[in-house]
Amino acid sequence: MDESRITGAYGRSSEKSAGKDTTVGHWEMTGVISDKPFPTYPDGFPDRIINEFIKETGVLGVLGNCVASGTEIIKKLGAEHERTGKPIVYTSADSVFRLRSMLTAFRSTACTTCALKQERFSPDGMRWPE
Repeated sequence: MDESRITGAYGRSSEKSAGKDTTVGHWEMTGVISDKPFPTYPDGFPDRIINEFIKETGVLGVLGNCVASGTEIIKKLGAEHERTGKPIVYTSADSVFRLRSMLTAFRSTACTTCALKQERFSPDGMRWPE
């Protein structure tokens, strides 16, 4: 086979990690295999996680805290978010702590919130392997 004539390539892969969420998927794409999945939150995040988020960011509370699609949660809670300034917290049936807000309603804590690490909210302390 004349390799100088190759113009493209393809491959096939299979999952190796125990978890099937966004974080574990990104880890696996970089070669990090996780032997245990992150927890999921089908009923929203526990009070411990929400309270720590409120404490760390200084917000007056959160809206949502449920499993939802990003577009649907904005349709449902967007006006209340603008009125109250409370961020919308949700998950998409995986372990990811998702946040929706408008800078005009959430400007004072937006940068602080973005700097928070997921490991702070992981119940078993799972973090990027060293």
